This record gives sequence, structure tokens and C-alpha cells, in this order.
Amino acid sequence: MPDDSSQKAWMISASRLRRRVNLGWWYQEISLPLIALAALTCLTVLGFRYFEVPLLVVHGAILGLAVIAVGVFSWQRMVGRRLTHKDALVRLEADLGLHNALTSAAAGRGAWPDSAIMRPVVKWRFRQLAYPLIAALAFFSLGFLIPVVPASEAAVENQPYTWTRLEEEVARLVEEEVIDEDYAEEIKKRLEDLRKQKAEDWFSASSLEATDSLSQAHNREADRLERALLRVEKSLKKATDPQASREQREQARQQMQEALEGMRNGQMKPNEELLKKLAAAAKNGGEGLLGVPNPDLEKLRERLREMAGKFQKGRRREADPNGLGQGEPNRGPGTSSNLFGETSPDLPLEKFERLDSEKDEEPDPGDLLTLEEIEHEVDQSPKNPITSGTAENEGLGGDRVWKDSLDPDEQKSLKSFFD
Repeated sequence: MPDDSSQKAWMISASRLRRRVNLGWWYQEISLPLIALAALTCLTVLGFRYFEVPLLVVHGAILGLAVIAVGVFSWQRMVGRRLTHKDALVRLEADLGLHNALTSAAAGRGAWPDSAIMRPVVKWRFRQLAYPLIAALAFFSLGFLIPVVPASEAAVENQPYTWTRLEEEVARLVEEEVIDEDYAEEIKKRLEDLRKQKAEDWFSASSLEATDSLSQAHNREADRLERALLRVEKSLKKATDPQASREQREQARQQMQEALEGMRNGQMKPNEELLKKLAAAAKNGGEGLLGVPNPDLEKLRERLREMAGKFQKGRRREADPNGLGQGEPNRGPGTSSNLFGETSPDLPLEKFERLDSEKDEEPDPGDLLTLEEIEHEVDQSPKNPITSGTAENEGLGGDRVWKDSLDPDEQKSLKSFFD
């Protein structure tokens, strides 16, 4: 029985030794690849944060699979150094001075030594083991702790102001459901093309010229869509007027359809839902909106006026107390309305006045309003003939130039020349 208990104790000790030695070899093999993987993870996380790529669960799963792959690779590299159970018994014999007693007992040629002499033959050096693990954790943590300015914010920092204004205005119009997102994507793409230049070329003449061209094209599209919205609102009002004749309703419906066609063909389009409602209203001639009563058409008109006003919202600027406008970088300050000492009155641009003519019908642009004869005032005072080449008044010719235009030194030089 003592032999059986000693045998079991020595076998358990050999198994523990084998696992401990093999684990030590494996940890040594995996240390460098694990640090390299942590450094690569750090760079990847920094890149994700810079380009604003969200970290998902799938990225954590990929990292876990990479750690498992590194572990399997390191285990395969230590095939020749792994201890077997027999190697562990030999190591115990050598370190405890048992002179092959364990090997002989395992072969059935001797008794098992007393387990009382058993003691650990290897120990962990935890300080040395901690270095690779701390290095790997440090690299991994740096990917989340290092401050990173996203690429979008870095590009916006010193970019031309017009780029920022265009982005903000288009984003606001999309958010307020005024225009569709396709136009916003097109503007974003063209701005990204401008940003692809070197930063030192952003304010070059060619870049600013392209920026101004893009801004002017955007303003033209905004003005066109604003006018179209107001035109549709005016036509819708006329089409729903109970006092309007059938001919006037039909004319208003046609004008509405023409404005809608212009909206569809333009680069900047209103949102799709509004286009459908307006198309239905134009089709029904103002009598109803897909069977909906006229109060909904009043809401639609209010929505059109509201949308048209949003185009002007982004262009309004707060007035300077000194009357100066707000200019842009590299463009100088705005001009003052009080340049000549008097403040110019604000013109009521929203108020339209009708031009009166002698005819009954309303005049069209370019029509001639009236003709008047103007009598010229003819000077009837008598004039005496004068000699050719003579001066009409004394002191207005060379004599005046001599006395008033030349300084004393010039007069002296000229006089000595002619003498």
C-alpha cells in the first residue's frame, strides 16, 4: 500500500512539473508575438478613431481569433522542447538526487521512493513573467487613451470658410427636409475633391476660384428652387381661389406644373414627399389633394412659404452696430451703408408695386409705358466773332500755367533756356 500511495504522489508531481515547464516554454514563445499583436491593435484602433470608424463586436471577435491563432502558432513552435511524463520523472530524479529511482520504479524494477522527500524543483519568476504581459496591455490601452483628432475635424480647422458655410447650409436644408439628400452628397463629393489637394494649396488662386464657382452654382440653385416654391405657392393660391374663373384655375394649374417640372429637372430638388403632394395638387387643379379637403392645401401653402424662407435664413447676417457688413477671410470687411454720412433706408423688397400704364391691361416686362416730348433750352445770347487761336479769357492759357503751375526753380530754368 505504501508503494501505491508513493507511486501516485510521484506521478502527480511529475504531471505538475510537466505542465509547469511546458507552460513556461509556451509563454516564452508567445511573448513577442503577443506584444507585436498588441502594437498592431493599437495602430488599428488609432486609425479607426482618426477616420471615425465605429468599433463593433465583430472587431473584438477578430482580435480574439488573432490571439488564439498566435497561441496555437507558439505551441507548435515548441514541439521539440515539450516535456513528456517520462521526461518529468527524469527531471525529478536529477534535481532531487534519486539516482534513477523513479525511472526504475516506473519500469517495475524497483520500489518507489518515499514521497516525504518530494519538493518543488522549479519556481515561477513572476516579475519576469509580468514584463511581456504589461507591455502587451500597455500597447492595447494606448490605442484608446492617446488623444486623436478625427480627420474631419482636422480638415475643417484651417479650411476656407466657404467650404464650412456650404456644408453647414446644405446639412441644415437636408435636416429641415427642404431638399433631397442626393444634392447634399454631390456637394460633399465636390468639397472632398477640393480637400484632396495639399493643405498649402487650399488658398491658392485656382482653389479659391473653384470654391467661388461651386458657391455661385449653389446660390443659383437655391435661388431657382426658392423662386419655384414661391411660384407654386402663388399658383396654388390662385387655383384654390373661389372667385377665380375656370380659365384662371386652368392657367394656374399649368403654371404649377411648369414650376414642378423645373424642380424635377434642377440639380437641387425638394424632398420627394413634397413633390408627390404638389404633383397631386397640380393634377387635381386645386380642387383637392387626393380627396383631402382644402384646409390641407392651406397647410401645404404654408409649408411652401416656410421652405422658401429657409433659403434666406442661411444668408442673413447680423448687422454691425457701425453699419459694416460681415466679410469673409481674405475678402476684407463688408461695405458700410453709412459711407457718405447718411444711412440708406431699408427697401421693402417683399412689397410688389404695380406699374400703371395708359392701357387697361397689365404691362409686361419691357413694354413701353409712355412717350414725352422734351423741349431743349437754346442759348439765344449774341456771340461776337473771335480770332482763331486767341484766348477767350485772359489768364486761362500759358500765362496761368507759367505763374501757377511752375515753382520758382522751374521758372528760372525755363527762363535761362529761352534766353
